Formats: sequence, structure tokens, C-alpha cells
Amino acid sequence: DRLAASKTVASWFGQTHFDAYMRFKRIEAEKVADLSPAELCARYAEVY
Repeated sequence: DRLAASKTVASWFGQTHFDAYMRFKRIEAEKVADLSPAELCARYAEVY
């Protein structure tokens, strides 16, 4: 939410890119909300 509220950060990306990035990150956060820290780390290790 702090990132979304930052006009400075939005200006780095441009509004369209910033909006898309924020949508992606919110969906990502929803998908992993129920994972433990260890599960979250394992998931990111699989993806990246």
C-alpha cells in the first residue's frame, strides 16, 4: 500500500506500467498468503 501511494515511485515507471506492476504484485501476494515463510522461500526458489 505504501508503494501504491508513492507518486515518486509511480513516476519512475510511468502510470500504465506502475498500475500493471501493482496488479501483478497484489495477485502474487494473494496466491502466497497462506504459505509459511519456508514454503514461500521454496516457492520463489522454484520460480526463480
